Amino acid sequence: MLHTDLPAFALVGHPNKGKSSIVSTLAYDDSVRISSVPGETIKTQEFPLKVDGEVQYRLFDTPGFQVPRRVLEWLKEHESTSSKHPEVIQAFVEEHKSNSAFNDEVELLTPIIEGACIVYVVDGSKPYSEEYESEMEILRWSGRPSIALINTINDDDYTLEWENALNQHFKMVRLYNPMQATFKEKIALLETLSHLNAHWTTSLKNSIETLKLFQQQRMNETARLITETIYQSIIYTLSSSLFKKSISQEDKVHYSQDYLEHLVNLEYKEQKSIEKLWGHFHLSTHNSHQDFHVMELFSQESQKVFGLSKSSLILVSAVAGAIAGGSAGIMFAPIDGGISSFVTASFGAVTATLGSLAGYGKYLNIVTLGGRFEQKQLKIGPMKDTNFPFILLARSLFHAIQITQRSHAARDEINLDGYFADTLLDSSQKKTFASLHRQFQKGSNVTEAKGDYQKMLIELLHTKIS
Repeated sequence: MLHTDLPAFALVGHPNKGKSSIVSTLAYDDSVRISSVPGETIKTQEFPLKVDGEVQYRLFDTPGFQVPRRVLEWLKEHESTSSKHPEVIQAFVEEHKSNSAFNDEVELLTPIIEGACIVYVVDGSKPYSEEYESEMEILRWSGRPSIALINTINDDDYTLEWENALNQHFKMVRLYNPMQATFKEKIALLETLSHLNAHWTTSLKNSIETLKLFQQQRMNETARLITETIYQSIIYTLSSSLFKKSISQEDKVHYSQDYLEHLVNLEYKEQKSIEKLWGHFHLSTHNSHQDFHVMELFSQESQKVFGLSKSSLILVSAVAGAIAGGSAGIMFAPIDGGISSFVTASFGAVTATLGSLAGYGKYLNIVTLGGRFEQKQLKIGPMKDTNFPFILLARSLFHAIQITQRSHAARDEINLDGYFADTLLDSSQKKTFASLHRQFQKGSNVTEAKGDYQKMLIELLHTKIS
């Protein structure tokens, strides 16, 4: 039996109408199996929504009706009075538990007779037909509180037709697209569901407040993770472990690669932490998301998509204390004046002249130690490129916006179009971020600077996320 003190909802309907997608969305669970092939769900599965380990409500993903007319015929054959309809439904389930001909109907009716409210799901992009009448009549016999959701799956719109039919069977009918539902729309649906069962109203109201608080906490933690990643990337310094009389080109390449890989790993860990924070655990199975991870942080593509334009660099250059222009990629300038063009080219950065590096500082430094023995140690960093923190910032914001808005029912590719620093930030924000980046570089008032950075990110996320 269900724990009826906890709100429980059985998603039922025709096969392949979006039941699993709605469960996935309301449970914030991307492990729910979703397929375009009808009949993939053959067993009822329970998906509880937990916040900090506490169950808020339970959702049941059920198989679709297969032979509703035959079921309704059986029910009518055993009918006595309307008040006995729920008992007849229960008798049907008990009698046919081992009957494969009614397996799907038994599975979907079981959580209902055990106390779950009914959420009947239909596809509003397909026309209404009388074949649905038997399904709705069976659900009416159960006597359980119910609501109908019209899932607007595709462009074709038959919602008015559906509303006219559903209003005759359900007291509440709502439109709901699980693939595009915002947080506010999810909350609105939960508000509606809270009125289905008076015993659960208070519990669901409390769950709604818990979800709102949890949403804000996740926003704050997302901002903190991004802030810390950018700070650590800006200040990171790598020194070679050995002291040598001379530093070879191979040494420079080797340690340069280690340096860059460390920055890439910092970003990757941030992304995975944010995905986990928002309940997206299975994105690594999608090629587009893998492409985003491996799209080189220092490539011309990343510079073009996420970096500041030259005019924006001029705007922030005075604040950042650096000369604007040049490449957004990492440049390596040894103290002896040479340029490691092999390293820059191998990571997709633009090979430049020594003059174009003047404003960016020296990233690959050979430090001479040991006096007369002239023992040398290779040192890379910290990062001083004005544009690089903005590339990190734009990539992080893009990723966070996509993840926080992404439906847990989505199995499609993440769209990389349309996000880069120049469009995400206005002139004032660019200047403020440039100033904070400079504070990170100088190591001045770091705790306060991190706090200001995080507050700005929270504001940006709130403006970008519905």
